[in-house]
Amino acid sequence: MFSTNLTWFNHCNAGINDYICRDKSTKNFKLMKKFYLTLSIISLSLSAFATQFSITTPGFFYQPQVTNAAVGDTINFQASGTHPCVEVSQSTWMNNDNTPLAGGFGFHNSNFSIVISAPGTIYFVCDNHASSGMKGQIVATASNVAEVIGSNAVSLLSSSITSNFATVLNTTGVNGTLEIFDMSGKRVDLIPVTSEVRQQVPVELQKGIFLYRFIMEGVKPTETARLFVGTDVR
Repeated sequence: MFSTNLTWFNHCNAGINDYICRDKSTKNFKLMKKFYLTLSIISLSLSAFATQFSITTPGFFYQPQVTNAAVGDTINFQASGTHPCVEVSQSTWMNNDNTPLAGGFGFHNSNFSIVISAPGTIYFVCDNHASSGMKGQIVATASNVAEVIGSNAVSLLSSSITSNFATVLNTTGVNGTLEIFDMSGKRVDLIPVTSEVRQQVPVELQKGIFLYRFIMEGVKPTETARLFVGTDVR
């Protein structure tokens, strides 16, 4: 697709690797530039909406003592030699004991993270101070009432719009909202979406590239995708 007489340069711009392709053909250069822009957008969309929780040890207690999370969320623990963390059973937790739970996340004396893989309650204590009541729990629910809806269950008819309206195709049968974010991850618009299969929704944005996702009642948000407003993506 591209000619072979290409010279590649790999340099760092503000801490982000950027690849530039030089070629005699201006068209090839534009295509390569667009390709790497797409990769950057995908990277941003993956990181901007990750759900993270932190559990710290500001004293002889955990903050927060109860964390409400969902399957797929990441929990970041603060742990140390003074306050090592260990997962225990419910009965051990109730008795302020520190016997490790078989198959749990184990013993940690430095900061660590876990990803919630199943609904339920995770009980943990400070291995050194469990008898003093230094303990906490994570109450994990399912991702939501349903799994992630398919990419074609609710979507925009086109990811490129040039007017003040976008056409939504909704086969979920429920109401929801269309969230639009700028490239920094800041939400810039929140648009109601009805259960109607095909509908037009108002989009009043300046020309540029945005990210969007649908949040429908009773289901987990769709994956984030690109939205081009007044921009030719061909």
